[in-house]
Amino acid sequence: MVDWGYELNKNREKKIRSLERKLELGRREPSWEPKEIETDIEKQSFMKWSDTPKNKEYKKPKNVFLFQLVAAAMLFLITVLGSRYPAAEEWIHTAWNQKIPYDKLTAYYQEIVGSRPTLLPVFSGEKKQIEKWAAPVKGKIVLSFNEQRKGVVIQTTKNVPVAAAKSGTIIFVGDKTGIGQTVIVRHGDGKETWYGFLGKVNLHVKDNVKRGQIIGQVKPRNNQYFVYVGLQENGQFIDPTGIIPLR
Repeated sequence: MVDWGYELNKNREKKIRSLERKLELGRREPSWEPKEIETDIEKQSFMKWSDTPKNKEYKKPKNVFLFQLVAAAMLFLITVLGSRYPAAEEWIHTAWNQKIPYDKLTAYYQEIVGSRPTLLPVFSGEKKQIEKWAAPVKGKIVLSFNEQRKGVVIQTTKNVPVAAAKSGTIIFVGDKTGIGQTVIVRHGDGKETWYGFLGKVNLHVKDNVKRGQIIGQVKPRNNQYFVYVGLQENGQFIDPTGIIPLR
């Protein structure tokens, strides 16, 4: 007779071990040899990576979000100053249950408060500037991301500088197995960018760099020029093409 409890525990343990192996692989540093550059490129004949899917982020419609913020501010004011605006509470109830245009809601707010909704920066339409990622080097991807490579290899030309993809602080400068002279930059959001196959580097650990600032030059390899770009998030290497504009 089959012991279903035993089988379930066995399958659960197998899944846990599989997940642990994947997490461990994601944390490891690149484990391939430089000679693979030419070999892999010959095999793949400069494959196009334009079909690689990009990460998509859902964004809530702007007007709906602003509507809710303004209505919330009005509700707060009415709670505090309810005795001064007896009709406002009923209007708010209507606003939440009907599709009232944002402009109309803002106008009503201005009527009862005496100014446009500027109690918080978000009400005035001000947005915190979020720094975008920039391409660290000009060129084309010739080797894509995989579990061994942990990043992508870009073919470029002589004397092309390599720049920081985003502002951050340098946490490593030195040799890494397989990718040679490497610079690692840690960014404000915790992500780390790795730049390998570099030649001369004039920066040092703890130096702050800005987006687009040159961090090094490409080192020639058999009269060809390659740059390694890796991206690490929460200790795991991920495909940088979904975040950094490398194409």
